[in-house]
Amino acid sequence: LRQRLYRAIVNTDWLFFSRSRSSDFTHALTTELDRVGRATRTLLRLIPEVGVAAVYIVVAVFMSPTVSALACVSAAGLILLLRGKMQATRAGMKEATKATKGLHAAVNEQLSGTKTIKSYGAEERNVAIFSRFTERIAQMYIDSARHGAAAQRWLNIGMVLVLSLVVYVSIGILATPASQLLLLLYLFAMITRLLSRVQAHHHDFVIDSQALSTVTEVE
Repeated sequence: LRQRLYRAIVNTDWLFFSRSRSSDFTHALTTELDRVGRATRTLLRLIPEVGVAAVYIVVAVFMSPTVSALACVSAAGLILLLRGKMQATRAGMKEATKATKGLHAAVNEQLSGTKTIKSYGAEERNVAIFSRFTERIAQMYIDSARHGAAAQRWLNIGMVLVLSLVVYVSIGILATPASQLLLLLYLFAMITRLLSRVQAHHHDFVIDSQALSTVTEVE
C-alpha cells in the first residue's frame, strides 16, 4: 500500500502536486500508513476472538436457550446504551487525525523557515506556536482515551449486572440445576471476557482504520 501510494504521488498531475502540501504526502506515507498496519493487525486478532466467542455462545444456547437468550438480549441492550460513548471516542480521534495532519504541515513550514526565524530572533514565538499545536493534539487524544475508558468501564459493570440477572432468573424462576448453572456461568464469564477484548480491539481497529480514508484521499 505504501509503494502504491508513493507511485500515485510520483505519477500525479503536476498542477495537483504543485497545489498540494508536501507535508500531506509525507504524513500519509509515514504516520497514516503505520496506523493502517496497526488496524490490519487488530483485525486479524479480532476475527479469531469473535469466532471463539461464537462457539461459547452456541454451547450456552444448546444448554439453556432461555437463559442464553436473556443474556444475549441484555448484552445487546448494554452495547446500544454505550453506543454514544463509542461514537464520541471515534469522533474525537478523527479530529485528532486532522489536527496531526496540520501539525505535520506546521512543522514542515516552520523548519523550512528556521533561518528566517533566527534572523529575526523569533525563536520563542516559533516554539510557542508549536507548543500550542502539540498541546491541542495531546488534549484530543486524552479526551478520546477518557471516552474509551469510560465505555470499557461501563461495559464491565453492565456485564456483571447481566450475569447477576442470569443467576437470579436461573435460580428463582427457571430452577436450573446447580451443575448446569455453574457451567453456564463459566461459559458466560468466558463470553464476557472475550466480548470485552473484542470491544477493545474493535475500538482500536475503528480508530486506526480511519487512516485508510486519509491515504485513499491522498492517493
